[in-house]
Amino acid sequence: MRTTRMTRVVISAVAGLATMAVFAGGARAEVIEHLTVKGNSVLVSFDQFTPSPCADGTEGTIETFVSLSAFSQATRSRQMPDTDTNTIVAVASRSDSCTGNFLVGSTTVDQAFRQIGLERATFNKTFGLTNLDGNVVMTLVVHLTLDGTGRVTVNTFNDRFVMDSPDGPVLVIEHSVGRSRDVDVSGSIKLDGDEVIDAFSAGALQEVRSGTIEIQR
Repeated sequence: MRTTRMTRVVISAVAGLATMAVFAGGARAEVIEHLTVKGNSVLVSFDQFTPSPCADGTEGTIETFVSLSAFSQATRSRQMPDTDTNTIVAVASRSDSCTGNFLVGSTTVDQAFRQIGLERATFNKTFGLTNLDGNVVMTLVVHLTLDGTGRVTVNTFNDRFVMDSPDGPVLVIEHSVGRSRDVDVSGSIKLDGDEVIDAFSAGALQEVRSGTIEIQR
């Protein structure tokens, strides 16, 4: 289930802080952190291949890829302050098979999408996508609607693994029950003025109805 990627981010951030707090205070409780997670997420991508003649007379291709990952999540913690997030991660790339040139940009923006469960999500935002040096290299203009379609799939996820902390290894136990649904897309999504809405390749509306993360030592 793709939403577990989001949950693992929460684990890494909170587990590190929580275990440091325990180490500092000398506490030896068996359960040192317990989180509950609920929320929605959207994943959608576009992959466009445009023929382009190369200088040597052969036929090349320019590939344009755009991905939006959006999360609206409420996390409640035993150790840390409660958090409510609404975040979009936007990524785009262009590659030219003739020249070998490759360009990629990304950004993270808060409070930039709306989602109604597995029914609909909407994006209306202009993103300045930056390279690793922080320079804006592409502009992504999104006016996008994703409508849930087809059957709803129920997903259950269970995992347990050991990770290091300042006070030694800790056990992380993760459980979530969620649902997901395919989408139809409409609207406009332009990368540097080029429309890519017709290059829709994958997408889903998702929700975590009940999620828990427990950290033990």
